[in-house]
Amino acid sequence: MKQLLLLLTFTSSFIALSQEKLQMITSISGFLEKELGMISNEGNQVYGGGGLHSGLRFIQDKGMLDAVFVYQFSTNVNYYKRPDSTFFDGKKYIDYDSNGNKISPYKSVLRSHLMGLSLKYTFGNSSKVVRPFIMTQFLSEISTNYKNGYLLEEGYSPKAQPLGEGTFTSPFFSTLYYSTPLVSSFSTGIVIRLMQNLNLNIGVGYGFR
Repeated sequence: MKQLLLLLTFTSSFIALSQEKLQMITSISGFLEKELGMISNEGNQVYGGGGLHSGLRFIQDKGMLDAVFVYQFSTNVNYYKRPDSTFFDGKKYIDYDSNGNKISPYKSVLRSHLMGLSLKYTFGNSSKVVRPFIMTQFLSEISTNYKNGYLLEEGYSPKAQPLGEGTFTSPFFSTLYYSTPLVSSFSTGIVIRLMQNLNLNIGVGYGFR
């Protein structure tokens, strides 16, 4: 379980079919998420990825509501690296895998495909160049490359290597990854109209994984 700060989201929207009060829209997005160390694990996880969105836009006099289906690809861009067990001075140490290869802290280990729904409300008339918005999103993992991969026991962070050998005192933890059933977020930001039927969205927010 992770709690993440959604640092930045970019979305470009295209209107595929337009009527006076209803539009069919498609969009692409990119995101970067950083774990909040004060309330979530050790704050050592960073996630990034992109998404495809398709759905309907309901236009009102003082705003518009987007209800869309979302596909998202997500990957962690760093992971837990345990320092040398002899030293706890805060320095970074080089880790090696069982084959003697250097383990990079920025290696993509966990890669997920997710699907779900998103709701976004944009305030103001569509004729304005810049408008504020709020958005919420709920996704669930449909496939991953990391099923039965190693996790840090208490932080649930992806690990390239198992914890080690020997007798464990916590038999109720497998330290293996199975799936991410829920990835949710709430964000706010601005919509910038670049040209007719093309908008750029920039936002920040909070997410739960």
